Amino acid sequence: MAFSKAVLALLYIGLARFLGPELFGHIRVIGAGFRIAVVPAALGMPTAIAKYVAEYSSAREKENVYSHGISFSLLAASVTALAVFFILAFSNPIGDEVARRWLMLLCWAIPLAVFTTGAVCYLQGQKLIKKMAFYQFLLVIFRVVLIGGLAFSLFIPGYALGILATELIRTVILFRVTKPSFRLRWERGLISRMFRLGIFASLGLTFATLTLTIDTLCLSAILQDPFQVGVYGAAASLAMALLLLPEAILQTFFPYLSEQSRNRRLLRVSFFQLLQLVGGIMLIIGGAVFLFAPAIVEAIFGREYLPAAFLLRVLIPGIFAYSLQKVSGITLFALGKTDLHFYAVLIACVADIVLNIIFIKRFGLVGAAWATSTTFVLRMVLSFGFLFLELRGPVRKC
Repeated sequence: MAFSKAVLALLYIGLARFLGPELFGHIRVIGAGFRIAVVPAALGMPTAIAKYVAEYSSAREKENVYSHGISFSLLAASVTALAVFFILAFSNPIGDEVARRWLMLLCWAIPLAVFTTGAVCYLQGQKLIKKMAFYQFLLVIFRVVLIGGLAFSLFIPGYALGILATELIRTVILFRVTKPSFRLRWERGLISRMFRLGIFASLGLTFATLTLTIDTLCLSAILQDPFQVGVYGAAASLAMALLLLPEAILQTFFPYLSEQSRNRRLLRVSFFQLLQLVGGIMLIIGGAVFLFAPAIVEAIFGREYLPAAFLLRVLIPGIFAYSLQKVSGITLFALGKTDLHFYAVLIACVADIVLNIIFIKRFGLVGAAWATSTTFVLRMVLSFGFLFLELRGPVRKC
């Protein structure tokens, strides 16, 4: 998954350089809109699949969890796809007519994206790291070839068609690998436990994704200038790319943290070790990028993106805080306390929306950067507070 994000980050950097700020601005809005539609569509079932597959010992129990989770999430995703399609058909909440038209097409890729996310989490829960890495590598190659090739030749239509084709290919490959069985009748006890865990995971991930995309969507809706959205998108893309290595580390350790969820003392030790590791990595990488931001932006994107250098410097402190929050967030997930993660993300998301609206209207692009950075710091503080309270308390049933 981390490798996938790394390659996709390079792809979007290439698109920004080749297409220029205006076309890249449209692409950023399409990508943000698609992400915010896909995450809640699964109702958090991928998280539930990863956790319970990792905890159960027998192959039959693991397959039963997977079949329940994937069937439930596909039903929810289909309903979501229809709802999003009709919303976009009769309104334009994103303020970008070009992006709106192509997002209507991508609605039909939402169930495909939900299935592939659940399938990857199934492999992750089984700790099949090598197998998962191989198929992730294969899928990323398809994605880069399709999205990159079509976008570079057909521009925005190619980008949207590339996403649709990619999700279709990923679905076919992961279906053959995981061989899911679909259910119309569910075991009430199991689906209830998965739903309780998943609904908070879904809400938490939805608001977390909204926190990562609301700046782009607010810029598009308020400024209605794809050129400025593209400039901001370049800075945001570089800032988020700094998280690739920490995310790879945390993804690898998640199944082991889940195993330690009943041993609070051992879990505390693992948490602080991961915190030191991630914090050290981000200090080195983030500090270097902060110092040489103008040269890095010009070398990667070109001179027309130079205003993004200052935006990048504003975003880096927030990205550092966000990387530390990732450690506490994944620890809460391992404990099954997705409700606490949700509360932290909800408060931060509300603050993010309010700050973006106020700051963008007053300060433009810089306002979006300050709003995002401030929100990441707030989210870190809240997540740490909830985790420390949980680790100090007695073990409670999930």
